[in-house]
Amino acid sequence: MTTVIPKERYTSAEYLRAEGEHLWPRVWLMAGLSTDLPSPGCYLTFELGMESVLVVRQQEGVRAFHNVCMHRGRRLCEPGMGRAESFRCPYHGWQWAVDGQLARVPDPPAFPGGVPESSSRLKGVACTEWAGFVWVFLSPDPPPLSEFLGAVAPLIDVYRPQDYALVEDLTLDVPCNWKVCVDAFNEVYHLRSVHPEILGFVDDVNVRTDVFGLHGRLTVPFYIPSPRKADRHSIDRGLRWLLEEQARLEPAQITGSALEMREKVQQRIRGRAERGEFDCSALSDDQLSDNNHFHVFPNLQLDLYALTMQNLRARPHPTDPGRMLVDQQRFERIPRGTPRPRRPAHTVFAFGQGSLGAVTDQDMFNLVRVQQGMASSGFDGLVIGDQEDLIRHLHQSLDRYVPWPRRIGASTAPSI
Repeated sequence: MTTVIPKERYTSAEYLRAEGEHLWPRVWLMAGLSTDLPSPGCYLTFELGMESVLVVRQQEGVRAFHNVCMHRGRRLCEPGMGRAESFRCPYHGWQWAVDGQLARVPDPPAFPGGVPESSSRLKGVACTEWAGFVWVFLSPDPPPLSEFLGAVAPLIDVYRPQDYALVEDLTLDVPCNWKVCVDAFNEVYHLRSVHPEILGFVDDVNVRTDVFGLHGRLTVPFYIPSPRKADRHSIDRGLRWLLEEQARLEPAQITGSALEMREKVQQRIRGRAERGEFDCSALSDDQLSDNNHFHVFPNLQLDLYALTMQNLRARPHPTDPGRMLVDQQRFERIPRGTPRPRRPAHTVFAFGQGSLGAVTDQDMFNLVRVQQGMASSGFDGLVIGDQEDLIRHLHQSLDRYVPWPRRIGASTAPSI
């Protein structure tokens, strides 16, 4: 089945505004990591489009507020994280307790009628924790997070994401629409063209696609060469590196056919788990070796492996449909009894001024040029085939939230 998606969803300022009004306030969004809020008073900010949310650890649980002083509307905290006994607005000195209550107003006689009740506390945002992440919902009366996630939640839970530690935290400012980024990581159709060097350890043919309500999953066999490779028995440099650095196989184990390596990796990880290094009891043998890529609608993508995890989160620009911020966070599963590594610094840079890693850099190079190409009068829309089902599903899900004249149906173009 072939579907054509209008390019205006990626280029139109009107569609960007419609997303801001109808999409982002009505979905649960991953705002940060629970480990970044270790004790009461610790806080982080989450920026998305025009919104900024302040998340603060309380004595019990977490609470979130719109990051804005109720006096004159100044942003209360700069983007980032830290710890505070209270929050003082730098403009006029209004002070707010960590629970959002107004604690001090300079020169109270200047307000003879007192501060209105509606302005005596920061405006709250629904907030909860799950799987080691902090989640927020910007509108009143949200559905339970478990209801929003549905069947995808237990599939992620079995990996015990809370057992992984952050080892890299990067944000890139990219001149492309946020959906261009989501699209790229929701299909493997591009691997042979863009990343041919990884086909020695990724089977890009026998990929399974699943849809769970709004969300989706790609299951990609790893540690096994693609059927597209003429020689599937030789262990190339990429596979050898992965076996040594990620699976931690001993050199004596890296012998024989490349087709035997996936099973060896599964046995190696299962053996480590049985010795008590970590809990993989809920994972199947395939999950011990393969990439389970989850798209949590609308903008979060989790690549889960037995020993590593990567979180990719695309955030829209406030006013420019041709720009986004993408957050890339890498994690490693920490063996029991091993101290967590020190949190890495959060690094922010513009496209072309830093690296997200060789493979992701290849993707970003293309995403910028996709956005440029969409501006052409000779291009009307994206032609989506069967290997890009999750892209089609993203837009079908967007149709449930964003009112727009051109909807995505089961098929809007003849099959190729």
